[in-house]
Amino acid sequence: MSEAHDLDLVDAARAGDPAAFAALHDRHRNRVRRYLLSRLRDAAEADDVTQEVFLRVHRNLDRFEGRSSFSTWILGIARNESLFRMRTLRRRRQREVVEEHDGLAEVVPLDRALDARRRLVATTRVLETLDEDRRELVLGPVVADLPISELARRRGIKPGAIKSRQHRIRQSLHAALQEDAS
Repeated sequence: MSEAHDLDLVDAARAGDPAAFAALHDRHRNRVRRYLLSRLRDAAEADDVTQEVFLRVHRNLDRFEGRSSFSTWILGIARNESLFRMRTLRRRRQREVVEEHDGLAEVVPLDRALDARRRLVATTRVLETLDEDRRELVLGPVVADLPISELARRRGIKPGAIKSRQHRIRQSLHAALQEDAS
């Protein structure tokens, strides 16, 4: 089939013949998809964008002036759609970070991940100001999986005293973090 045949199909599609547009679609779909696949490197994205291209072609068929071949015109639309999709995907990836919790990956917005990172850095900085004894009281149950009863036995005091000390240390850490955030 020739470019002249494409022009006849374009004229018929403009006149409202759905079979003519279907013929244009069938004639150019594979070329457009291959082009998009080479640019996007993802079959599902290429399929989605191929559909977008043909929707745009259908909506803008009156704008085709014939100064270039129909295939050049449609590939220009495909190029623009692929650039738009790549920009969209790039922005989405920049806004999202993958975090892992208990072996499960979770995609979170970049600003939330940065806030969590800042809190972690601030918490680490504040924890470093504690002496070894107070740090073990706060981190022992979490990091070393030490039960309160074991901490109490090591220090020769009652578990209630350990809980009270932990509470006071956490309050001072919380206050220090509030100051650090200001």
